[in-house]
Amino acid sequence: MTNGPSPCHVFWCTILAMTESLLRIKVTPRASSNAVVGWLDEQREVLLVKVTAPAEGGKANAAVIKLLAEEFGIPKSAISIKSGHTSRHKLVSLDMTK
Repeated sequence: MTNGPSPCHVFWCTILAMTESLLRIKVTPRASSNAVVGWLDEQREVLLVKVTAPAEGGKANAAVIKLLAEEFGIPKSAISIKSGHTSRHKLVSLDMTK
């Protein structure tokens, strides 16, 4: 990954004026640490997120929501998984009104 602003900061700066934004992510469960790694492609369409939680019983999904809330500085209640609940590829909604 390149040096510079974090992927979340760059993404966040582009959506401040919106009320809701959708973010495509790819999750790596059972990672060694929780981290927003960066964009997977040059078009910045998919964000790679790693969490230590296993992908069972919704634990990884909860860890993703917690991590994204911390990274974006918004409440966990403002983040929801719209699709991909049982997949590594997810579509996440960020509600900017909360």
